[in-house]
Amino acid sequence: MAHGDISLLVAFIFYTKTDIFTTPGLPIENTHKIGIILAQEEVIMELSRKIWFGNAVIVLFILMHSLDGIFTYVGLTQFGINMEGNPLVLALMNQFGIGLGLLGAKLAGILSGIFLHLMQCHLIIASASILCLYFAVMPWAMILFR
Repeated sequence: MAHGDISLLVAFIFYTKTDIFTTPGLPIENTHKIGIILAQEEVIMELSRKIWFGNAVIVLFILMHSLDGIFTYVGLTQFGINMEGNPLVLALMNQFGIGLGLLGAKLAGILSGIFLHLMQCHLIIASASILCLYFAVMPWAMILFR
C-alpha cells in the first residue's frame, strides 16, 4: 500500500488510573486503556475494490501462463521442439527436456507475477496477462484446434 492511498482516521483514547480524565460512572479501579480505530466507509470500499482487482488480475495471469504451458507442451510434442520461439526456453528444453524446461520457465514466470502482485503492480500484471493471451495462448490455440 503506497503512502497517501488510504488514510484512516485513527483515534486512541487512553484511560489509566493516573489519568486526570476518568470514565464517568466507572470506579477508578475499572478504568483501563481503550483503543478505537475508526475508518470511513468509502476508504474501506476503495480498499476492497483494489484487493478484488489485484486478486482477479493475478488469477488471470496464472491462468494465462498455465494455458500457455499446456498448449506449448502439446504443440511441441506434436510438431517438434523447434516450434518454440523463445531461445531461453528452447535452451532450457534442450538441457532438461521439454517437460522440465517448460515447467521451469512457466514457474519462473508465475513466481515473477506473484512477486509483482505482492508489490501491488497490478496494471503490469494485467498487461502481461493480455500480452500472454494474444501472443502465446491464442496462436497455440489456433494451431492446435483448427
